[in-house]
Amino acid sequence: ARLAEEAQPRAVTVLAISDVLGDDLGTIGSGPFAPDATRFDDAIAVLRAREILAAVPAAVRAVLERGARGDAAETPKPGAACFARVEHRVIASNSLALAAAERAARERGLSVTRFERALRGEAHALGAELAARALALRSALPQLLLAGGEPTVRVRGKGRGGRCQELALGAALALAGEPGVTLLAAGTDGSDGPTDAAGAFADGESVARGLAAGANAADALARNDAHGFFAREGGLLETGPTGTNALDVVLVWVAPRS
Repeated sequence: ARLAEEAQPRAVTVLAISDVLGDDLGTIGSGPFAPDATRFDDAIAVLRAREILAAVPAAVRAVLERGARGDAAETPKPGAACFARVEHRVIASNSLALAAAERAARERGLSVTRFERALRGEAHALGAELAARALALRSALPQLLLAGGEPTVRVRGKGRGGRCQELALGAALALAGEPGVTLLAAGTDGSDGPTDAAGAFADGESVARGLAAGANAADALARNDAHGFFAREGGLLETGPTGTNALDVVLVWVAPRS
């Protein structure tokens, strides 16, 4: 927010690539030209609520406490004059990525369904939910189910993977034995967790292919080793860095009912 102060009275146009669900301008890149509605007191309250205020470096605590006393200026708030000549344009985001995928799919004759909400929460559970949703879409026409967001992974084991690979693994288990459905979950930045993969594919044969290659899907999920499973099974998507980040996308192709 303080860059907006420094830029006065010049006009500023900010071109933002959003890696934030909801595209909050104050959160994208920490919002250097966006109003900041939070205050020093808010930061202290969060640290106290988490019971970590004492663990914060003394220099940081001193800054927060000085600001809370009014001895340091707050960041510019909504309505401040310094934002009068600032314009923000979100030129890339998860919603824009999904819209582009939808246009491309419709141009190819697919019927497209958007998942009802942004992807939040446990990745493997979302994979199973998306698999069930795709199976329910089966019809006489080819279908594409689109979803996007930022799932999370609760780490329980010592395997390797990322949220997209774990989502795909959850889908693979839910789709086992089911023909005609293929899911791709991938990070738009080309990187998923501490691996070289962007994500992974899953279909009704993934679990069986894994077993044939010596990898057990359920065991891999319990150990958070989605990468190890798909590396053996063959479902990894490796794109390399894309140079941008608009969160994760999931595409689920559903073949026509025979």
